[in-house]
Amino acid sequence: VKINLWVLLCSSFVSATVREVLQTVALKGGSEFNDPISYQSKALGFVEIFHSTKSNDEIIQYYALGCIYHASQKQPNKRTAVGLPQYPTDNLPGWISSTNWMTVVDKCSWYGISCIGSGVSSIELHNNRMLGIFAPEVELLASTLKVIDLFSNSFLVTEGDEGNAWMGKLTNLENLFFGSTSFEYNGVPSYIGNLNRLVEIDISNTFFTRGPIRVEAFRNLNNLEYVDMADNVYTTTIPGEITQLIDLQFLYIDHVTFLNVEQTLDFLVGMPSIFENWMDYTYFGGTIPTRLGQLSTLKSFSCTFCGLKGTIPTELGNLSGMDRMWLYQNELTGTVPTELARMRRIKYLHLEGNDLRGDMPNDVCFNRSPFALLVSLGSECDGQMTCSCCTCCGGVECNNFAGGTPAPSVAPTGSDNSPVQVVAIPNGFCFSGESTVETVNEGKIALKDLKVGDLIKNGDMVEPVYTFGHYDKEGVTEFIQIYAAGLSKPLEISPDHLLFTQHDIIPASSVVVGDLVMTADGRLTEVEKIGSVLAKGIFAPFTKSGRIVVNGFVASNYITFQENSASLMIAGVPVINMHWVSHVFMAPYRIWRNFFHHEETYVKGVNSWMVEPLRVLWHLLLEQNALVQIFVFLPLLMVVSITYAIETSWTLCFLGVATAMLFFGQTRKSKSVV
Repeated sequence: VKINLWVLLCSSFVSATVREVLQTVALKGGSEFNDPISYQSKALGFVEIFHSTKSNDEIIQYYALGCIYHASQKQPNKRTAVGLPQYPTDNLPGWISSTNWMTVVDKCSWYGISCIGSGVSSIELHNNRMLGIFAPEVELLASTLKVIDLFSNSFLVTEGDEGNAWMGKLTNLENLFFGSTSFEYNGVPSYIGNLNRLVEIDISNTFFTRGPIRVEAFRNLNNLEYVDMADNVYTTTIPGEITQLIDLQFLYIDHVTFLNVEQTLDFLVGMPSIFENWMDYTYFGGTIPTRLGQLSTLKSFSCTFCGLKGTIPTELGNLSGMDRMWLYQNELTGTVPTELARMRRIKYLHLEGNDLRGDMPNDVCFNRSPFALLVSLGSECDGQMTCSCCTCCGGVECNNFAGGTPAPSVAPTGSDNSPVQVVAIPNGFCFSGESTVETVNEGKIALKDLKVGDLIKNGDMVEPVYTFGHYDKEGVTEFIQIYAAGLSKPLEISPDHLLFTQHDIIPASSVVVGDLVMTADGRLTEVEKIGSVLAKGIFAPFTKSGRIVVNGFVASNYITFQENSASLMIAGVPVINMHWVSHVFMAPYRIWRNFFHHEETYVKGVNSWMVEPLRVLWHLLLEQNALVQIFVFLPLLMVVSITYAIETSWTLCFLGVATAMLFFGQTRKSKSVV
């Protein structure tokens, strides 16, 4: 009895202490705890039971996370009533994954939670079937929180200022993704403009709609690189505060309706850093502005089913770095300007479904692969318009009646778009931070904990990591997920990264269900499922063999520099596998690393000593015509092949030198005896 009384007394003391701490930060002054079934009371009870001995700061963090959980776990709302009628309100499905949530386990090990020190830095619960509301108590994490990713939780609701004002208080946020949720507001709220560290935001396909795009929302976001505001309805045009952002590279405004206002393409003129702009199925009055040709940074442009009228401006030919352009299914008239041939780097050009006339200019046809880079060219070929070099003719053959260019769904962060970045990795050769390798000394460890010099088990060999091509602990980007029979974890890999399969060493983007991939023990196992995931950490460790075992899969250290191609293509002919040619080209750097151990430096996560020069070299080479490629590549390959031969015969060279020295020494000795 004495023991039970003591436990009761201690429990009451702890309870009072936790409650006192939380009452000082409770958004309603503590009155929310008066309702025993409120999500705040449930979160309070959780902290009292499992984490009452933590510091005050930690108690507040556990409480905020507990509020997020209880407010969105199986909670009915006005969206579930309509969208999930098959479930009774008291038996709704729960989160897809909630590993370690609401337990004694440290919060930094909970599913979707990352920390810097003891502070919560990232909440990544995308596509996790959150049902209910998103708790505004998330603002209690403001001092450390950098990333919120709630993408594709369709039945997660916020409403008005009461439900959304927390956004303006998270002033350390860098990435904010709530596309394809039921967040609701009358347009785009002004307090987003408080987030002056924001780099990427996705508000697409939400109920942030039927209201204005408030200029204050973007006025101070000078670090913003990525904006996806697709699939919404706005009552104002796009404000200059967006288009004047100095770092904005990726802008997606597809499937947008502008109510009672006329939006033209003039807003694009003068954008200082725009790299990719997709606006399919959004109606724009008027013509393509001639000054669009001044956007020297623009590489990817899509405005299909946009109602564009008039002629194609000759000034578009000034976009010398343009990689892909889609203008199909508009109302464009006139002829195709010969000046478009000046876009020497373009790979995709689609103009079908317009009212164009005449012949496709020969100069444009000369840009066709294999003698240049243009691999996909579409137009009408119906007599009014002729095209002898097109890869497809008309909307049916070009298969573009069903929909426009697919817009990204979540940021992507890769620079280069990435729809992303959260980070975009142009030609990224990377794995996610939670992917694992097996080390000699520590067993399986995550790539985020791997270091240069660590010995890893690579199939039937052990070898050190001699460098990283990409090393970014905080970066967030989209990876392909490959699930294979007999392997417990999927491989999270960038699309261009090469993977060992039964076919060859091919890009991950080319792998399909049913393919056989190589595992650590040398066997082949079947791919059962392929998906994608937005994950934190971007890592590309390099080994001297050029291969690495990650999550049980055998992958190359390298990528393809030609989209979806396993082989280096010159004049349309596969010359050599990308893995082997990259491994040969890396030989000089590996030899250098044997003798000189410089400090690794990374620019935006990319190895500035090795990867960036290699990438620049490849792109300079691949952007030339076939003759230049042949006359530059073959001599260069011969030079590095000699270096590779020296590297692979290193031991033989030393034995040869030692034998020669021994022989020479014996010869001199015999002569001296004589």
